[in-house]
Amino acid sequence: MTISAGSYLGDYEVLELIGRGAMGTVYRGYHKALDRVVAIKVLDALASDLHGAERFQREARAIAHLRHPNILAVFDFGEVSGVPYMVVEYMPGGSLAAALAAGPALSALAVITLLRGVAAGLDHAHAAGVVHRDVKPANVLLSSERVPVLGDFGLARLRIDTSLTGTGLIVGSPAYMAPEQAKGLEVGPAADRYSFAVMAYQMLTGELPFNADQPLEVLYMHVNSQPFLPSAVRLGLPQALDTVLLRGLAKESSERWGSCTALVDRIAGSLGSSSIGDIALTLVLPRPLPSSRAAATPATQKIEAVAGNGAASPAGESRVAAVSGAMPTGRNLRLMEWVIVASIAALVAVLSLLLNHPPTAAGGP
Repeated sequence: MTISAGSYLGDYEVLELIGRGAMGTVYRGYHKALDRVVAIKVLDALASDLHGAERFQREARAIAHLRHPNILAVFDFGEVSGVPYMVVEYMPGGSLAAALAAGPALSALAVITLLRGVAAGLDHAHAAGVVHRDVKPANVLLSSERVPVLGDFGLARLRIDTSLTGTGLIVGSPAYMAPEQAKGLEVGPAADRYSFAVMAYQMLTGELPFNADQPLEVLYMHVNSQPFLPSAVRLGLPQALDTVLLRGLAKESSERWGSCTALVDRIAGSLGSSSIGDIALTLVLPRPLPSSRAAATPATQKIEAVAGNGAASPAGESRVAAVSGAMPTGRNLRLMEWVIVASIAALVAVLSLLLNHPPTAAGGP
C-alpha cells in the first residue's frame, strides 16, 4: 500500500509524512468539510493479523470514549487495503521526548505543570478502566499552548495481541517499564503510575533511574535494583523529594502512590518547601551509561521498608532512603562505587590466596 501527499484515507487528505513508529506510520491530514487538520496513524503492524482489524476497532471505540483535555482525542477510524488507521488530534508542539532532547531547560514550576497535566489524563483513564501500558515522554504530545496530551492509548495492548510478540519483541519501553510488566505479569493502573514516576524522576534529575547498554539489563534493574537518590543525582534537589519518588518507583505495586496526581502533589510540596522553585532543570536525555552501572546500588544508600497502604501521608511512605554521612553526587558517587568494588575484589583475592596456600609455620622444615 502506497500513501503519499494527495492520497485520501476516507474523507481525509494526506498532507505529509510526519513520523514512523513500531506500529506504523503517522501522517498530517486535512478534513475539508470540517476545515480540520488531523494526525492519521496507519497501523501497518496489524496488516498481517487476521483478527487485528476487529481488535483495533474495539480499542479505538474504547479510546474514543476517553474525553479529557490531557488525552489525545480520537476523531475517526477506518481501514484502507486491509490496513486499519486512526484519525486523532494533531499536536503542533511535537512530543515531550523531543522537548527533553532539545531543551531549553525548564523551571521546576514548568515541570510540575507538565506532570500535573499528564497525571490528570492518566487518572481519568484509570477511573474509566483503561490502562495505557506504555507511558513515556514520546507518547506525551504538546499543543500549541504547551498543554501535555497523552496519546497512543490502546496501541500497546494491540501489540500484545498481535503476532509481533511471537518474534521476541519486548512490548513496551524498557526504560519506563514497571517490574511486573518486565516480568510478563498482568498489569494494571499501578504499572502506569510506575512509568509516570520514572518520567518524573527523569524530568527532575536529567537522568533515567535505570540506564544500561542492553534493554535486558534495564529490565533486570527495574525488578532488582534501587535507583540513585534524586538529591544525589542532581545537586540542589531537596532530600524530601527522595522519599516521594522512591515510593513512586516501589517494586511492589501496592506500595506506590494511589494516583498520579497524589505523586505530583507530593513532588510539588517537596519542591515548594525549598529554594529550588526558580532553578532550571535540565531536560536533556542522558546518554546510556556503561553497563557496569546496571547492577550497582550506592553503597551508602540504605532503603528501609516501612508500613504503607498508598495514603498520601509521610507516615505511610513505603520506602525511606537514609544516607550514612554526606552523600556524594554524580561522578563522585560512581567513582566511590568503583573504589568499593575494587576493594572488595582485592580482599576476596587475598582471602582466597590464604585459604589455598597457608603460610608455613616458623621453624618448620
